[in-house]
Amino acid sequence: AALLVGCPMVVYREHIVDLYAGSQYASAATVMLLLMAVYPLTFSNTMLPKIAVAKAQIRGFFAAAITVQAINLALMIYLVGTRGMDAVGPALAVFVTTTTSQLAIFWPMGLRMTDVPLGRYARETLLRGLLPGVVASALWLFLEARIDSASWPLLALHFGAGAAVYVAPLVTVCLGPDERNDLKRALDRIRGRGRGRGRDQVDH
Repeated sequence: AALLVGCPMVVYREHIVDLYAGSQYASAATVMLLLMAVYPLTFSNTMLPKIAVAKAQIRGFFAAAITVQAINLALMIYLVGTRGMDAVGPALAVFVTTTTSQLAIFWPMGLRMTDVPLGRYARETLLRGLLPGVVASALWLFLEARIDSASWPLLALHFGAGAAVYVAPLVTVCLGPDERNDLKRALDRIRGRGRGRGRDQVDH
């Protein structure tokens, strides 16, 4: 669901910033890109702290996490204080440290703790998690390239079109059997409530 919001915000970031804040804040579009670009690397590792606790490897995890945060802070201070960068500086620091630490430290750590091969991780987590966003982003990029003058209603139409495309691979490819059953039960409950309200209105 996060990609359903994040992907169009990245694709249309310049239009969003221009419509919301004005062209004088154009650098905010770069900040949005840098901060949201790390999500594909972090979303699949959100359970790593809990796994570290369960595996009694909390010391190694937090030592790495604290080290990464210290490096991130030092890089922010350098980019802003020494290089004179504005808001892009901290965002760039987050992008660099997050990308490097996820690929070099936290992904290998998670795979080692769970004893999951990289191929299985790529198929069952990365592919299933990212495919809807990738497919929808292809449409959003196609539509965005053809915008002459952006407006909120136009962006809403584009978002809606991409959302419809997002759902297709999500339902047909990415959901596992248990998730499909959960979705079916949720839809059945919604239909049941709708029928119940309809009967109540008829009775009254």
